[in-house]
Amino acid sequence: MTFELTKEQRWEIFNSLPENLKDAIFSGDTADAVSNICKLHNIDDTASVAKIVGQVLIGLLPPDKIAEAIKEKILPSEDSLCNTLAIEIQHYILDPVMNDLQS
Repeated sequence: MTFELTKEQRWEIFNSLPENLKDAIFSGDTADAVSNICKLHNIDDTASVAKIVGQVLIGLLPPDKIAEAIKEKILPSEDSLCNTLAIEIQHYILDPVMNDLQS
């Protein structure tokens, strides 16, 4: 689904992002939202969910592929929960920066 980039490639992409997205990537609010979503649904692998959110925020993963990525990497047998997580990530994290994601 996504490919691995070098640290330098990731920083190059990051540096080209709009300020709103840069802020969202390192925001405590984003981290809190990921943590709260995971706690609410008893997801122990918060780091993997955060990585998927980060991939969306830097443009490596389209927002409409979040559920698929969660299913592939975290919850292979939980289609409904993957969709629920994707909807909540979209609402709480991505909607505020959607204009920047689309540019």
